[in-house]
This record gives sequence, structure tokens and C-alpha cells, in this order.
Amino acid sequence: MSTYTYPASDYDRPRNLLAVLGSLWAETYMGAYQPQTHVEAKGQVENQSLLDLMEVIDSAARRTVPIFHKDNWYALRLLASERNTAKTALARYDDGQVTYDDGSRYDVPQDVLTHAWPAPDKLVDVQLVMNRFTEPSLIWNDGIDYTINQDGIVFLQNPFDDPRVAKRTIYEDGIAVDEEALLWLFRGDFDWENIYYQYGYVLNMRLQSSKTFRDLMNAVFDALVGGMTARQIQYAFAALTGVPLVLEPTEVIEDISRDNNHRLIITDQHVYKFAEDVLPIVEIGDTVHAGDPLVDALQIWEFNRGFVPPDLRALAMGRGFLATCYYGDLVFENRDVPLEVVEAEDDPTGYTRVSFGLGGFPLDVEKFFDEIHERGVAYSELPIDPCEEVPTIFVPGDECNGVPDQHIRIGTLAHVLDQRPEKVGEPTAAALPSHINPLRFLIQNILRNNAYLIRVKTRGLGRDALGLYNARYLHKVVPPHTAMILLYELSPETDSIAVDQITESMTTFQGMGPLTDTIDDSLIREPRFGIRVISGTCQ
Repeated sequence: MSTYTYPASDYDRPRNLLAVLGSLWAETYMGAYQPQTHVEAKGQVENQSLLDLMEVIDSAARRTVPIFHKDNWYALRLLASERNTAKTALARYDDGQVTYDDGSRYDVPQDVLTHAWPAPDKLVDVQLVMNRFTEPSLIWNDGIDYTINQDGIVFLQNPFDDPRVAKRTIYEDGIAVDEEALLWLFRGDFDWENIYYQYGYVLNMRLQSSKTFRDLMNAVFDALVGGMTARQIQYAFAALTGVPLVLEPTEVIEDISRDNNHRLIITDQHVYKFAEDVLPIVEIGDTVHAGDPLVDALQIWEFNRGFVPPDLRALAMGRGFLATCYYGDLVFENRDVPLEVVEAEDDPTGYTRVSFGLGGFPLDVEKFFDEIHERGVAYSELPIDPCEEVPTIFVPGDECNGVPDQHIRIGTLAHVLDQRPEKVGEPTAAALPSHINPLRFLIQNILRNNAYLIRVKTRGLGRDALGLYNARYLHKVVPPHTAMILLYELSPETDSIAVDQITESMTTFQGMGPLTDTIDDSLIREPRFGIRVISGTCQ
């Protein structure tokens, strides 16, 4: 919501407008009140022309395109017959405030104490409602005297009962059939879908008009024009989640507090509002920079340095990261697990085989380490070009059997984990670490090349969040050689109960007994058995 300053221009200064007509009307004419009132009304009409012109100018750039059309004055005509009709008085079940247990009936208008009328088409918000636009004697405020919702505009008091509201009787064939009241909406916002019709249509991006919609559109446009960078990813997900990031190049944290509904982080330049139960990741006195996150609801980690986020508990790697013919995901946990070692003499390949604990379907885990070992053995047995500089392991020969000494490539996972300074022969369990962190191993050896993680905690989503399903628009701009991993952490709502105040008793509910039937032995034939896969994925 933009700040409005009155008077905004000479159109709000009747004396100045009167002076334009000449000094006679401004200084000499004794009955200047009437022409002054006339030019004041005319000035309000021209105010709208000025607003329209400024919207056209702002529409010339996608960063400043107006989110809503502004009507300086809008005549709201209310009919007495449309008060609390089915459209405005039907119960809504998507806001959690109405349930069938409270006596509400589906598709039946409620008996309410408020006074609701259908809102004007495309009206989104209006801060003030007045009884006239020159010298109003009645001013109603949004959120106090009325509210605007998806169904209409709801007044705390019936405008027809207020003598300050202009009213007239509507006649048909000389018979009074209805009554009309006239109110004026001051600087109302109307959704003309400016963002979509001016720029969003190019990307086939049509979302509900909002600042976050414009931010997402600009992030995608910037990536298309100049190439995807970390900055575009940051601002795109700030729009998708409704979690603000630092705006200015440099800011200093001055206070961290709460109000009734928000967590507040206050810097020397801005006040940032977040969901109530998010946790700050900054402290008072910290210096932050543009694009930095302030709370744990949205965090972006790049793995190019092998950094393992301490509060990242695990990563599930599935389709897109694994080879084909896996039934499910493999889970790499951020904890130390024992390294399982099969000595070279005990493995059919003659190479030391290692594995460690992973989450997932057991056959998938077994297949994963089998493939790693097979590929490592195949690479180790490739011939070595004398001119090629590759790390090797020295394998002593056997003179009795005529086997010469040789060098083989470091190829198996056991070779990579070998801690010996001089690598001679296959490593044993003593030469290998006793434990390994699966997530650290994954990040430091695989994901550190052009992979990054975006973690979103759903409990911290802002009210103006576009929704994570709109991340599909980023498919157009994420480079094909990079991997963007999205991690959504679901946080269910919790509640506590004082045990000493529980008076109810608990009983068990016995389930129904299973159906039983008898089969004539003469109908039983020789059984035939078969094995079939009933689930799985193989591509």
C-alpha cells in the first residue's frame, strides 16, 4: 500500500484553482464560495486523469508497473434489496471459522448481525468510505467500520439507517420497489490485472495481482535476459514463500520483537514482518546485506565449498539423481554411521568393498553399493597410459606365480577412503575410517559441483505467498548443468493439554470381526504359484 499525502497536487487546493480563473474570483468576488466549490469538484475529476496518466507512465517498465488501478473516487450504490443476499451471507468453510457443528446449514444464508452487499467488480481494497467527496460528514475506516472479503463489502452499521447517507426511492410504474443509498469510496484499488496484461503474458504467467507476483515475474525476466544468478533465485523464492529478504545493500539489525500476529526484525532502514513462530537467524548488531535471509523459514545453501548445513538432518535423493530401476529414494542422513568393510580376499572381485547405512528400500541400498563397487572395479582395471598422470595404488606381484608388480587406478570407494600415506595393496579395515557421515560424503564428493539447496519451512510462509507450486515457472531459467534441490519441511500444528483438567474417560472400540467362509474340499484344485512385481519404478 503506497503512502498518500494530502494535498497531493494543486487539484486538492481549491484556492489555487480559483486563482487560475483570475484574481477577480480569488480576491474580489464576494460570493467566491460557490465557484470555489465548483472548481474543487472539477479538480477531483482531474485528479483521476492525473492518476491514470501516472499509471500509464509507470507501466512503461516492468519493475514499476502498477499492481492495481487506483480510482480516486468511486460511487458505491447500494440497494436495500441486496442486503445479506445468498451471495454475501452464505457460510464459507475455507477460513476455518464455520463448521457444521455450530448449526450452520450448507447452501443456506446465515442470520448475521452485519450488513453485507456485493462489492464492486474487481475491487480489492479501499481505506476510506465517505458520504460525499466534498466536505464529508461521514468517514468510515477499513477494518473498523467495514471490511472487504471475497464475497462483498460488509458494514458494521446499516448505511440505510444513517441520516447522513444520501438515499432515494426507486420506482417502477409509479410503485416504490426498492431504495438506493450512495456512498463514495476514496482511492480504492481495483484489480485490472495490469501485471499480466502488460508483461506477464509473455511468460504465460497469470497469477493473482500482488507485489510478490511482480517480484517473481521480474526475477524470471532478469534470468532470461542476463542469465540465472543466485540473486534471482533468492528473490523468486522470497516471492513464492512470502518471506522477505534484506532489501538494502547494507543494513544493521537494531531490534527483534513481536506484535500480536508477527515476528518483527527491525533494522536501521526497514521493519520486516514474518510469521509468528519463525526463528531468527540473526542477532541485534549484525550487519546484513541485500538478499540475506533473516529467519529460518527460507534458507538457501550452495554446496560449492562442500559446506554441510548443521541443521540439515537428511537429504532424500530420488529420480533425477539416481540411475534407473530404483524403487524409491535413498536417504543420506547427517549423522555418523559405521563403515562396513569386506576385505579384498573375501570379495569375489578381489577388491575391498565398503558400504554404509542409508535410508530407503533395502534392495535399493544393496543395488546402490553394488553398482558403485562394480564401476570402481571397472575403472581400476583400465590400462594406464604412461603419459597419463593419474593417482594409483601399487600392487606387489607374486614372483612364485610369475605375477609382476603393477599400478592400478584409484577407482573403488575403498580406494577413495583409503587413509594410508603410501597406498600399497588393497586397503584393509585398519586403513579406512571407522565411521562416515553419509550427507557430508554426498555433498563433498557429488553435490558440490553446481548444486544448491533451498529449504522452506511451511509454518513460516507469509500471507502474501504466491505458493510453492508456482516454482514451475523457474524451469524456464534454471541452467541445465545445475541442480536446484527443494526441501519442504512440513510443520503440523501442535497443542497442549493440562492433564489435571481432563475429566473425560477413554474406552476402546472393538473392531468388527473378520468375515469367515467355508470352502468345499472338492472344489480345491492343485495350487499354482507365481511371482509378480506389484510396485516399483524402472525407467
